[in-house]
Amino acid sequence: MTGTIVWDRIEPHARTADPGIGLAAAVADPLWFLARQWQLGELTGSDGGTAVLVDVQTSWSRFTRYLPQGSASTGATVDLDPGRPLEALVEQEPELVYAGAGTWRARVRAGRDLTRALHAAGLNVVAGRLRGHAGTRFDPPPVTGVEGPVDQRYRTLLHGATIDGAAILRCMATRPAGTTPTAGLPAEILAGLAPDDVSRLDTLIGDWSVRARNSWGLADVNHPEAAPAWVNERLEYAFTIAAPPLPGRTEELVLQAGEYDGDGLDWYALDRATPEAVAALGPVPPRDGATGTAVSTALAAPITFPGAPSDRFWELEDGAVSLTSGSGPTGLVKMAAVEFATVYSPDWLLAPVPVPVGCVAALDWVIVRDTFGVATVVSDATTRHGDIGLQFQPSAAPRPGAGPQSDTGPDGDEPLLVVLPSALGALRSAPRERVTIQRDEMANLAWAMEHTVVGPAGLGVEQNRPPGDTDLLTPATTSAYELIWRLATPVPSTWIPMIADAGRMLVRARLLDTPTGSLRAARSRIMADLRRLHEEEVTGAGCAVTMVDQLARGYDGRHYSWRGRVKQAGSGNADSGLRFDTTNPPR
Repeated sequence: MTGTIVWDRIEPHARTADPGIGLAAAVADPLWFLARQWQLGELTGSDGGTAVLVDVQTSWSRFTRYLPQGSASTGATVDLDPGRPLEALVEQEPELVYAGAGTWRARVRAGRDLTRALHAAGLNVVAGRLRGHAGTRFDPPPVTGVEGPVDQRYRTLLHGATIDGAAILRCMATRPAGTTPTAGLPAEILAGLAPDDVSRLDTLIGDWSVRARNSWGLADVNHPEAAPAWVNERLEYAFTIAAPPLPGRTEELVLQAGEYDGDGLDWYALDRATPEAVAALGPVPPRDGATGTAVSTALAAPITFPGAPSDRFWELEDGAVSLTSGSGPTGLVKMAAVEFATVYSPDWLLAPVPVPVGCVAALDWVIVRDTFGVATVVSDATTRHGDIGLQFQPSAAPRPGAGPQSDTGPDGDEPLLVVLPSALGALRSAPRERVTIQRDEMANLAWAMEHTVVGPAGLGVEQNRPPGDTDLLTPATTSAYELIWRLATPVPSTWIPMIADAGRMLVRARLLDTPTGSLRAARSRIMADLRRLHEEEVTGAGCAVTMVDQLARGYDGRHYSWRGRVKQAGSGNADSGLRFDTTNPPR
């Protein structure tokens, strides 16, 4: 009776507690093994081709629509600029306001940009009139809050010396509907200009306003200090981006980021949007040239890692490879890593697939060709169902009442490749604002501590604790008293209390400043917008929110700068020393 023995692979399994015995592959007669390999046809290469080429067809669709979902969102979608980093759109803090306000730094730079444009166009007369007019020149208001040395220099050197960019925007906002951009300028600015000069000025100011919006951001009058995507109650960004349907499909691809902390966007920050987020985008507008299909061929390169074993089982290893060092019968993680390295490490190949930046792509099919010319379909619409190992893809939003979802198939996720137009390695400035929120278990409160506050010029002003900020106030006559009763002990002037309510929310409160008899108010923009905060956002370590300026180069080659917020972990609990209804010895 004869039989045939067929196997797919030989795996180094051992019945002892030492995995080194199986990895050693000790044999008494190596020549006998070579003969058996020749006898069984292993040396002939039959059905043992090595993958050489990979043919891939991809369908892609560019992201075209953006909808911020923060506390100051107006619910209006924005068309995406393909060359602009997505972070610059999501995070940008408005530094100019249509009402004519904003940081002095942004107002002066916007005015200088307009001045250079006017001089380049030969409209020097208009530039001089704008700089000399009381309604369009830069005149800093009186001191109303925190000012640093930079703010004082702006006030001294630039008072009345340049055009106020925010004032020009105010003129544009107050002009009658349907008129040209220059219709809102004072009449004396346009006096004596030729019609051609007025027409050129209209075009110039219109282009300048677009640059000002992209560089410094424009805020609505009702929300002059809030980024549209910033969620105050969560201290995070929330937004939705959408791409037209892929070729041959009918549904728009909508991805949603609900917990972006401002530390750089990547594919894992996005999920498949919920039905409510899809409905908020409205109908799908027609987009020409936003989708496409491409077939590419690439060389299949094996994926290796330092210390990986050789592909062939009986090949002599390098002396630096030591897969069993430090392992034992209780080292389950190490033994699992060794099994993966020895059994499955030769099975991974790398084939780059070119797709446009700022798109979502899908693999239509993948064909692998080996050294014998055999083509094998490894992925298409019929074979993809039931595939495993699709970890790197946006997860689907859970459906109400639905059970666990599979990775693929009708009830799961479709494998998508998301290539965001992100800023790679943006440069960051010193903090313009920094606020930490930490718990105080002794006082049963959470404290928002303002370390750095943005000044009128737009730069950070350190909030150093003044001397005697927490000293106890003592009556003038204390010789007759051994103890003095106090309603509450003082806390630093830069600390703002957050009180928990019944709905598991932290509500911003105000402390009474005993020397002045006034209530302390927030000085930072971060705390000015923060009225309520979900209690779970402030963990035992606390959280910190920093506002910084960032600079990056877009995919169109231009430089983009913006001001955004970054949420990070805090430094632990805080102790304010706040005590109520207490007595202290007189000082």
